[in-house]
Amino acid sequence: MNDKDLWNKRVVPALDKMYSSSKKIYSINHDFTWNDISKYAHPIENEITKRTERMVPIYAFYLSREQYEEIVKQATRYLQSWWVWPWRSEIIYDNEEIERMQRRIDEIKKDIGDASTTPTEPEKISDLEFELHMLQEKVNNNEEHKRREKLWNEYFVKRQELDAKLNSNELNRKEYNKQRDNLCKSYDMHKRCRDAEKISFTIMDFSPCSSDKAYNIIYNLYCKLVWRLKTDRCQDTHLVKTYCEDICNDDESKRYEQDLMASYMFLSNYINGVEIDK
Repeated sequence: MNDKDLWNKRVVPALDKMYSSSKKIYSINHDFTWNDISKYAHPIENEITKRTERMVPIYAFYLSREQYEEIVKQATRYLQSWWVWPWRSEIIYDNEEIERMQRRIDEIKKDIGDASTTPTEPEKISDLEFELHMLQEKVNNNEEHKRREKLWNEYFVKRQELDAKLNSNELNRKEYNKQRDNLCKSYDMHKRCRDAEKISFTIMDFSPCSSDKAYNIIYNLYCKLVWRLKTDRCQDTHLVKTYCEDICNDDESKRYEQDLMASYMFLSNYINGVEIDK
């Protein structure tokens, strides 16, 4: 699937299900969808980038971790995956190169000892220590990298033999898949699906919160805000922002000031039918 299909066919239906089945801070009897969120989410200035962004009111909705994981699981089903080798490729050094590096290590250790007696050379010591660390890492890990390279060569030969049996019809596809999976597992390989990863990360960015504590904080702050404004549909953003600042006046709630603003203005926009331009 291309990114557009992943969004439309997997991500949006998952977000629809998440928001429509979430507990919400609002008393309104409506099962919100992602379409509602995308139309009525209010623009807020990002305090870090100073850019105006549409802020999804994620803390106004609560979805348990179990529900979240089940919906993500359903959204990532039946996508093609690949077996992935558990280690990355590394440079393998021969004995002559290892001996050369070991000699350099001994030289550096001596130079560090000499430089440490000279107060004016801390920068030189830092450079030597960095080089020492890099060389020692190469020497210490070389045998392990050799072992992994040997395993890769073993696996590659066995995989070629298995592929040849499939191509010659000695194995049917079902039996080939079974033997291939067993072979991959025997080398501690794991399956990876890039499309599933994209879906999971995207859903994570826009999904309702799964923190009881955060949800309850926003719920209590929202109730205070509605009581102060005497309405849940105020469109005076300056007034709403002023009250949000006033209400979020302690250490625990201060970090939720923008989230409170986003949560309030989302419902106000929805009730008033004020769609935000994309």
